[in-house]
Amino acid sequence: MTLAGETARGGSLPVNPSGGSLGMGYCFDTTALYRTAEAVRQIRGEAGRQQVRGATLGLVLSWRGVPTQTGGALLLAAA
Repeated sequence: MTLAGETARGGSLPVNPSGGSLGMGYCFDTTALYRTAEAVRQIRGEAGRQQVRGATLGLVLSWRGVPTQTGGALLLAAA
Protein backbone atom coordinates (compact mmCIF):
# COMPACT_ATOMS: atom_id res chain seq x y z
CA MET A 1 0.00 0.00 0.00
CA THR A 2 2.74 2.44 0.93
CA LEU A 3 4.82 1.72 -2.15
CA ALA A 4 1.71 2.10 -4.32
CA GLY A 5 1.09 5.55 -2.80
CA GLU A 6 -2.21 4.62 -1.14
CA THR A 7 -1.10 5.97 2.26
CA ALA A 8 0.20 9.26 0.83
CA ARG A 9 -1.71 12.50 1.50
CA GLY A 10 -3.53 12.21 -1.85
CA GLY A 11 -3.91 8.41 -1.71
CA SER A 12 -6.99 6.33 -1.00
CA LEU A 13 -6.02 5.88 2.70
CA PRO A 14 -3.91 8.87 3.82
CA VAL A 15 -1.84 8.12 6.92
CA ASN A 16 0.00 10.58 9.14
CA PRO A 17 -0.16 13.75 6.96
CA SER A 18 1.33 15.90 9.75
CA GLY A 19 4.54 13.85 9.96
CA GLY A 20 3.63 12.33 13.31
CA SER A 21 5.57 12.68 16.54
CA LEU A 22 8.89 13.26 14.80
CA GLY A 23 7.37 15.76 12.38
CA MET A 24 5.83 17.83 15.17
CA GLY A 25 8.80 17.75 17.54
CA TYR A 26 7.57 14.94 19.82
CA CYS A 27 5.51 16.57 22.58
CA PHE A 28 5.73 13.69 25.10
CA ASP A 29 2.64 13.83 27.35
CA THR A 30 0.74 16.21 25.05
CA THR A 31 1.06 13.99 21.98
CA ALA A 32 -2.53 12.71 22.21
CA LEU A 33 -3.88 16.26 22.48
CA TYR A 34 -1.81 17.41 19.49
CA ARG A 35 -3.00 14.45 17.41
CA THR A 36 -6.61 15.19 18.34
CA ALA A 37 -6.20 18.84 17.33
CA GLU A 38 -4.65 17.75 14.02
CA ALA A 39 -7.59 15.44 13.29
CA VAL A 40 -10.04 18.27 14.05
CA ARG A 41 -8.12 20.61 11.70
CA GLN A 42 -8.25 17.98 8.97
CA ILE A 43 -12.00 17.50 9.34
CA ARG A 44 -12.59 21.27 9.37
CA GLY A 45 -10.39 21.74 6.30
CA GLU A 46 -7.93 23.94 8.22
CA ALA A 47 -4.77 21.78 8.01
CA GLY A 48 -2.91 23.92 5.48
CA ARG A 49 -0.18 22.17 3.45
CA GLN A 50 -0.91 18.78 4.96
CA GLN A 51 -4.67 18.96 4.32
CA VAL A 52 -6.28 15.74 3.12
CA ARG A 53 -8.96 16.74 0.62
CA GLY A 54 -12.45 15.72 1.60
CA ALA A 55 -11.47 14.51 5.09
CA THR A 56 -14.60 13.67 7.09
CA LEU A 57 -13.16 11.15 9.59
CA GLY A 58 -10.14 11.23 11.85
CA LEU A 59 -8.69 8.30 13.80
CA VAL A 60 -6.41 9.31 16.68
CA LEU A 61 -4.21 6.68 18.36
CA SER A 62 -1.80 7.37 21.17
CA TRP A 63 0.31 5.18 23.41
CA ARG A 64 2.41 6.56 26.26
CA GLY A 65 4.61 3.53 26.75
CA VAL A 66 6.81 2.62 29.68
CA PRO A 67 6.30 2.89 32.63
CA THR A 68 2.50 3.24 32.50
CA GLN A 69 1.80 1.60 29.13
CA THR A 70 -1.43 3.54 28.74
CA GLY A 71 -3.07 4.24 25.42
CA GLY A 72 -6.23 5.40 23.80
CA ALA A 73 -8.14 5.65 20.54
CA LEU A 74 -10.55 8.31 19.35
CA LEU A 75 -12.65 8.36 16.17
CA LEU A 76 -13.83 11.81 15.08
CA ALA A 77 -16.37 12.59 12.36
CA ALA A 78 -17.71 15.71 10.69
CA ALA A 79 -21.13 16.73 11.97
